[in-house]
Amino acid sequence: LVPDAMLPSPLQLGACDMFGHVAGLFIAVVALAVSASPPYPSSAEPVSSLYVLSEAGRSDEELLCLDSLAGNSARQRPQLYRVSGADWATSTSDSYSVFLQGMVSAHEAVVLPSLLQASLEEIVAKF
Repeated sequence: LVPDAMLPSPLQLGACDMFGHVAGLFIAVVALAVSASPPYPSSAEPVSSLYVLSEAGRSDEELLCLDSLAGNSARQRPQLYRVSGADWATSTSDSYSVFLQGMVSAHEAVVLPSLLQASLEEIVAKF
Protein backbone atom coordinates (compact mmCIF):
# COMPACT_ATOMS: atom_id res chain seq x y z
CA LEU A 1 0.00 0.00 0.00
CA VAL A 2 1.04 3.58 -0.70
CA PRO A 3 0.80 6.11 2.15
CA ASP A 4 -1.67 8.96 1.57
CA ALA A 5 1.17 11.50 1.72
CA MET A 6 2.67 10.00 -1.45
CA LEU A 7 -0.57 10.11 -3.48
CA PRO A 8 -1.23 13.24 -5.58
CA SER A 9 -4.16 15.40 -4.50
CA PRO A 10 -7.18 15.78 -6.82
CA LEU A 11 -5.95 19.32 -7.58
CA GLN A 12 -2.55 18.00 -8.69
CA LEU A 13 -4.23 15.35 -10.85
CA GLY A 14 -6.32 18.06 -12.49
CA ALA A 15 -3.22 20.09 -13.30
CA CYS A 16 -1.51 17.03 -14.79
CA ASP A 17 -4.61 16.22 -16.80
CA MET A 18 -4.83 19.82 -18.04
CA PHE A 19 -1.15 19.79 -18.99
CA GLY A 20 -1.72 16.59 -20.96
CA HIS A 21 -4.61 18.16 -22.88
CA VAL A 22 -2.64 21.33 -23.63
CA ALA A 23 0.37 19.32 -24.79
CA GLY A 24 -1.86 17.14 -26.96
CA LEU A 25 -3.51 20.20 -28.48
CA PHE A 26 -0.11 21.77 -29.19
CA ILE A 27 1.08 18.61 -30.95
CA ALA A 28 -2.12 18.47 -33.03
CA VAL A 29 -1.77 22.12 -34.10
CA VAL A 30 1.89 21.65 -35.07
CA ALA A 31 1.08 18.45 -37.01
CA LEU A 32 -1.71 20.25 -38.88
CA ALA A 33 0.55 23.18 -39.74
CA VAL A 34 3.31 20.89 -41.01
CA SER A 35 0.95 18.80 -43.13
CA ALA A 36 -0.80 21.89 -44.51
CA SER A 37 2.34 23.52 -45.91
CA PRO A 38 5.55 21.86 -47.03
CA PRO A 39 8.85 23.08 -45.58
CA TYR A 40 9.86 24.45 -48.98
CA PRO A 41 8.16 26.95 -51.28
CA SER A 42 6.11 25.72 -54.21
CA SER A 43 6.76 26.77 -57.80
CA ALA A 44 4.51 29.12 -59.70
CA GLU A 45 4.14 26.53 -62.50
CA PRO A 46 4.16 22.71 -62.41
CA VAL A 47 6.98 20.67 -63.91
CA SER A 48 6.56 19.90 -67.58
CA SER A 49 10.08 18.65 -68.29
CA LEU A 50 13.47 18.54 -66.60
CA TYR A 51 16.99 18.96 -67.94
CA VAL A 52 19.09 16.30 -66.25
CA LEU A 53 22.65 17.32 -65.27
CA SER A 54 25.46 14.96 -64.36
CA GLU A 55 27.63 15.98 -61.42
CA ALA A 56 30.46 13.67 -62.53
CA GLY A 57 33.67 15.57 -63.22
CA ARG A 58 32.41 18.90 -61.88
CA SER A 59 34.14 20.91 -59.17
CA ASP A 60 32.39 21.86 -55.92
CA GLU A 61 32.19 25.42 -57.23
CA GLU A 62 30.46 24.30 -60.43
CA LEU A 63 28.00 22.20 -58.45
CA LEU A 64 27.21 25.15 -56.18
CA CYS A 65 26.61 27.34 -59.22
CA LEU A 66 24.34 24.72 -60.82
CA ASP A 67 22.38 24.23 -57.59
CA SER A 68 21.93 28.00 -57.30
CA LEU A 69 20.76 28.22 -60.91
CA ALA A 70 18.37 25.30 -60.38
CA GLY A 71 16.95 26.86 -57.22
CA ASN A 72 16.53 30.27 -58.80
CA SER A 73 14.77 28.89 -61.89
CA ALA A 74 12.57 26.64 -59.70
CA ARG A 75 10.91 29.71 -58.23
CA GLN A 76 8.99 29.93 -61.48
CA ARG A 77 9.19 26.31 -62.69
CA PRO A 78 11.65 23.49 -61.87
CA GLN A 79 13.86 22.91 -64.90
CA LEU A 80 17.17 21.41 -63.75
CA TYR A 81 17.73 18.11 -61.95
CA ARG A 82 21.15 16.86 -60.84
CA VAL A 83 22.17 13.19 -60.83
CA SER A 84 25.51 11.57 -60.05
CA GLY A 85 26.31 10.27 -63.53
CA ALA A 86 25.29 9.83 -67.14
CA ASP A 87 23.90 6.37 -66.30
CA TRP A 88 21.05 7.85 -64.20
CA ALA A 89 18.37 5.90 -66.07
CA THR A 90 19.72 2.54 -64.84
CA SER A 91 21.70 3.53 -61.76
CA THR A 92 20.57 2.40 -58.32
CA SER A 93 23.58 3.84 -56.51
CA ASP A 94 22.28 7.36 -55.91
CA SER A 95 18.88 8.35 -54.60
CA TYR A 96 18.50 11.25 -57.04
CA SER A 97 18.68 8.87 -60.01
CA VAL A 98 16.25 6.43 -58.39
CA PHE A 99 13.82 9.28 -57.64
CA LEU A 100 14.01 10.52 -61.23
CA GLN A 101 13.45 6.99 -62.55
CA GLY A 102 10.32 6.86 -60.39
CA MET A 103 9.13 10.21 -61.71
CA VAL A 104 9.55 8.94 -65.26
CA SER A 105 7.78 5.62 -64.68
CA ALA A 106 5.01 6.73 -62.32
CA HIS A 107 4.34 10.28 -63.52
CA GLU A 108 5.64 10.17 -67.09
CA ALA A 109 8.07 13.00 -66.41
CA VAL A 110 9.86 14.18 -69.54
CA VAL A 111 13.64 14.13 -69.09
CA LEU A 112 15.72 16.23 -71.43
CA PRO A 113 19.28 14.84 -71.64
CA SER A 114 20.79 17.55 -73.89
CA LEU A 115 22.61 19.23 -70.96
CA LEU A 116 23.59 16.00 -69.17
CA GLN A 117 27.32 16.49 -69.67
CA ALA A 118 27.32 20.07 -70.95
CA SER A 119 29.82 22.56 -69.60
CA LEU A 120 28.83 25.03 -66.94
CA GLU A 121 29.06 27.84 -69.50
CA GLU A 122 26.65 26.06 -71.87
CA ILE A 123 24.15 25.43 -69.09
CA VAL A 124 24.25 29.01 -67.79
CA ALA A 125 23.90 30.36 -71.35
CA LYS A 126 20.73 28.27 -71.79
CA PHE A 127 19.11 29.95 -68.78
